[in-house]
Amino acid sequence: MKTTTTLADRAMKSPFALKRRARVSRAALAFVAIFLSGFVASALTSAPAPAYTSRPEPIKDYPDTGGKELTDGEFGESSFHDERWVGWYNWIDATRVVSITFDFGKTRKFSRIRLFTLNFKAAGINPIEEFVVSFSKDGETFENETTFNTTDAEREPGEGKIGEPVTLARDLAGDGRWVKIELRQLDRSEKHPWIFLSEVEFDFQPAK
Repeated sequence: MKTTTTLADRAMKSPFALKRRARVSRAALAFVAIFLSGFVASALTSAPAPAYTSRPEPIKDYPDTGGKELTDGEFGESSFHDERWVGWYNWIDATRVVSITFDFGKTRKFSRIRLFTLNFKAAGINPIEEFVVSFSKDGETFENETTFNTTDAEREPGEGKIGEPVTLARDLAGDGRWVKIELRQLDRSEKHPWIFLSEVEFDFQPAK
């Protein structure tokens, strides 16, 4: 069964939660500030999790149950046995590209993307070395294509005997209802055929 870390759990682990001896007035002001900042952020980005499709489909041993695991807020850990990971056996597809298209229902203005991946070369899970993001307003023509190369620091984890989760975060500048991500491995050898993701996050605002 999956475990979920709630916002309350995260708050209890924050430095703010440890300052229990602060005066009531200061605690009250901090609470109001946190509440208001959360309200503003929610007002800017609140929306149902986007629907999405992927090509090729994930392997049955690492499925995307219900087509929702990449947007359910649950993050995989170091073990590739963690059921929160979605996996593609990249070698079976001639293009060696995993393509995921998200439908946000309405046109949005996007500012940032975060991919939560797993590196574990000994298990054949190669780092994502390049990903391409593009936008569409009709679901057919994708424009404003941007290619992001990962850094040495993002590729190096996972060289040892255990896997290491890696977050690939990049700024975006694009509008659209649909967002397509293409994940590519520059080392397309048979020894490193896997791509693992547990979550994809976007920062966005309603388009004017």
